[in-house]
Amino acid sequence: MPEPDDFHDLSTLRMFRVFEHFSDRHLSVLFQLCTPRTVEEGDELFGEGNRGEEFLILLSGGVSASRRTMVGPQPVARLRMGQMVGEESFLDGLDRPATVVANQPGLVLRADVERLRRIFGVLQGFDVALLRSFWLSLSGKIRQVNGFLAELAASGREASRPKERAEGTSVDLQPSAKLGVFAEQGLSSAELKLLATTLPARRFSPESMIFFEGDRGDCLYVVVDGEVRISRRLAGAGEETLSVLGRGEVFGEMALIDDLPRSADARAEASGCTVLKLSRDDLSELMELEGAAPAFLQLLCHLLCRRYRAMIEMLVSRRVMAGVS
Repeated sequence: MPEPDDFHDLSTLRMFRVFEHFSDRHLSVLFQLCTPRTVEEGDELFGEGNRGEEFLILLSGGVSASRRTMVGPQPVARLRMGQMVGEESFLDGLDRPATVVANQPGLVLRADVERLRRIFGVLQGFDVALLRSFWLSLSGKIRQVNGFLAELAASGREASRPKERAEGTSVDLQPSAKLGVFAEQGLSSAELKLLATTLPARRFSPESMIFFEGDRGDCLYVVVDGEVRISRRLAGAGEETLSVLGRGEVFGEMALIDDLPRSADARAEASGCTVLKLSRDDLSELMELEGAAPAFLQLLCHLLCRRYRAMIEMLVSRRVMAGVS
């Protein structure tokens, strides 16, 4: 089994996709803020419901996460080398959503949270790099839970595809209306204000489809008014609503970070909706804005933390109802 002394440079971190966008300097700082630790099969890394903000980077081996239920432990995640563990509690400060146990011997890096927080906003670009890693990590976990939900419902016939995708109608929103949405989310930097005024707005009629699960994702959306339903079509179970989003909430962001197809459907609710559309090029521009990028990424990461926790609850509830043990 690898020992801590085997990892004395950055080559191991550099090969993991979650850190591909880090500069050498930022990766070196992250490495210095972490302590290597060996784990044995069966070691508990985090306990469900416990407090704590530390997160881990899996250098080798693997872990599984599960929830306690009346029908026994229910698995909610399986993670392997190159992935992050525990970042949701670092981001949102809430209790651990599951118990995480090593399912094979390995090596992890434990982040020194106090030192790490002290350099946020001090070392230029570091917070943006780390938040992008969290975004990618959380997106991967949500996709995995989606997969577990699909497996649970796989015994039925294929769910029917709803009506065709709508293009939406272009809407001429005043800059003040666009800025108001961002300001309500605490996104008020001058750079973001300038970008926000250029984003196109589109109106979707009631029950129209904005995108389908499986579509290629080339933009994300911010809700200006109305509501958007995020759902999946599960074989044998029909449409499963994952969340209903209102003003200021963001959707469609996962496909932009991991370049994978859309993981769910997005549909305008009964009153229709107006959204702002932020393209991949807009996002690249935003990532270069020192005053705007960290705040926007914080918003995305908190959204994904909330979604990940909600989907864990949904998965566990479905497993219990199905009597899975």
